[in-house]
Amino acid sequence: MTGQTLVLVDEHPLRGPAARWHNTAADALLRWRHRRMLDRLEQVAVAERDRSLAGAPGGPRPPSGDDGGGRDRGRS
Repeated sequence: MTGQTLVLVDEHPLRGPAARWHNTAADALLRWRHRRMLDRLEQVAVAERDRSLAGAPGGPRPPSGDDGGGRDRGRS
């Protein structure tokens, strides 16, 4: 199975000191930081996919705090 996922990261300071200092240099720094973060995310996703495809123990697991059942159906 081949899939594609698009992840967009858009970060802008709304208030505080960072909002006053926001400029082209700050944008360049944020782009660098986001690229590194997305590279790490890609590594984790590919490793999990490969583990899952190999049938390794501890394959795909639900996000922490989630039993995989979606919304809590026992409460209203």
